[in-house]
Amino acid sequence: MKRIILIYSVALFLISSCLSTDVVEVEMPYDKYIVVQGTLEKDSIFSGVRFTKTLSLNEPYQIKNSELTDVTAYLLIDETITIPLHYSHEGIYLPLYPHKIKVGSVYELFAEVLDTKIYSKTIVPDSIVVAKSELYFDEYIISEVKVNRNYVYGSVWEAYPSYNKVTAEDFHSIVPSIEENDKYTNVRTVNVPGEYLNGSLLYARVYAFDKFYREYFLSKGNNQSDSLFSNVTSPNWNINSSSSEVIGLFVGMAKSKPLIVSSN
Repeated sequence: MKRIILIYSVALFLISSCLSTDVVEVEMPYDKYIVVQGTLEKDSIFSGVRFTKTLSLNEPYQIKNSELTDVTAYLLIDETITIPLHYSHEGIYLPLYPHKIKVGSVYELFAEVLDTKIYSKTIVPDSIVVAKSELYFDEYIISEVKVNRNYVYGSVWEAYPSYNKVTAEDFHSIVPSIEENDKYTNVRTVNVPGEYLNGSLLYARVYAFDKFYREYFLSKGNNQSDSLFSNVTSPNWNINSSSSEVIGLFVGMAKSKPLIVSSN
């Protein structure tokens, strides 16, 4: 009996030895970038510019590890007004006093961090003229928008099944392309879920962006994440720098009021 127990113990030890595996942490290669994020919405209070850095894939994301706190930055508006930016929180840089975004103005961003100079330029869209918004095939909304060649356009649906607003998470497309010459362009939403087609108030809302936004949107591919720099294939939008290791988007934006939708 003792011999059987001894043989069993030895066999169990050998099996355990074969199954045990040492955990080896491998440093995954990743691209090191400085990331610049700024959206200037028409008639709104400037929400700041965020400066961060990319982190190793092995490192759990935390803004305190990603934020840059030693950036020197300022805005130049219409080549006349200079507004210094100061670190606020989570990598966001703001003016000392609230600034209302000026419609139709040109904003330039100048910054320097880690011996890298950064520059970007954008225009804030003015009014959005929409001729009509119609529901097609009980699936999606198309809005007919007057074109300004300095801007590109996207649209989302908005539904009010009760007192709460539900809205599309992303645009279907950003138009027009450079080749289009018409005075009006059709801007389509993603499909509206069936539960919002009956018994809900349904609207469309059209957005206008500086034309660089189209390149950003196309670079997302099929990615539906609302994270600005998730799964991109071409990070060089409208950020210029003295280093190739800077990516981002500094873009002017406007949006229409909710638009009544008619049936096609």
